[in-house]
This record gives sequence, structure tokens and C-alpha cells, in this order.
Amino acid sequence: MLCTNCGNKNPEGVKFCIQCGVQIPTAPAPPKEIPPPIQYPTPYLSGLLPAYRPFGIVFAVVYSALSSLGWFGISVYVPIAIVATQGSPFEPVPPEAAYASFFVVLFCSLFGMLFATGAVGLWLLTRWGRNLVALLQLPNVLLGIITMAAAGYRPIQASGLSGILVLLSLIEIAFSIAIMIYLISSKVEAWFREG
Repeated sequence: MLCTNCGNKNPEGVKFCIQCGVQIPTAPAPPKEIPPPIQYPTPYLSGLLPAYRPFGIVFAVVYSALSSLGWFGISVYVPIAIVATQGSPFEPVPPEAAYASFFVVLFCSLFGMLFATGAVGLWLLTRWGRNLVALLQLPNVLLGIITMAAAGYRPIQASGLSGILVLLSLIEIAFSIAIMIYLISSKVEAWFREG
């Protein structure tokens, strides 16, 4: 490094001139390197769906498929339960019970189809599937709360099943909330595609 005062050639890294003692200007430090943003695994290879899916997505798909079966099961059980409460399957069902049964079957079948559709969309890694499954966790939480309330019904308490119903309801609520939080997190955003 050359001294700007006397022109003496000084060794590299010296802060003051060996000849005259004047401070030698240092070269500006190179700019700090900014680390690249975190790269999550690329989910697609040339537009095809990946063979690998994170455990959370697979769990949400399986849980949605099981929820679909549960909602269809409720839609089958309710008319049978209404007929069973009449005493004889050959007695006519009151119109109010028939209407209630019809709407429960319609409502539960609709949710069963939505859960099945959401599970397929989620397995195919579509954004609409992700959004549908995340949104459908709300009725599952509501169903868990209703089931916990039903555990206090006297015939259920007398059967000894109320403890199991409360436990299953708490598990259902916890799984539904965990799936909803997982699917709306930004970490899994990279896995989903439009369409």
C-alpha cells in the first residue's frame, strides 16, 4: 500500500506508514453477504405431482377421509335411531320426526361429500383442497362439542359410554384444530398449486 503523504510502499495490512507515520486509508470492507432465503423442498418435478408428501398433509387426508365416513355414518344412523324410538318398525313415523330425519340425512351427507372431495383435492395438492379441508375442520369441532354435550344425556350415562364419548370428542376437537392450524401455516404453502 502506498502512503498518500510520502509515497513509501508499505506492506499490506499496515494502518500507519512505516516511513512518516501518517495513517494509511484502508480499502472499504466488502459488503456483507446476505444469506439466501430459506428454500423449502421443491414439491414439483416438471409439473408432475411429487411422490413424497409431508406427514401433516397425509394425516390431514386420512383424517378427512375418516371424517367423511363419519358424516355418512351419522346420516345412516339417524333414520334408524328415529324408527327404533317408535317401538315398532311397522308403526308410522310422525311427520316432524320424518322431516328432522330428512334434513339431518341431507346435511350429514353433504358434509360427507365435502370431506371426501376435500381429501381428494388435498391429496392432489391443490389450493382449493387445502382451503376446503381447513374450513371443514370447523364443523368437526362443532360436532365434537355436540357429542360432548350428548355424553351428559341420561341414557348414554346409564350405558357407561359417556366417558368414551367425551374422550373421543376431545381427540376430534384437538385433531381438527391442529389440522386447521397446520394447513393455514406458511410452511406448507409451497406444496400447493393452483387448480
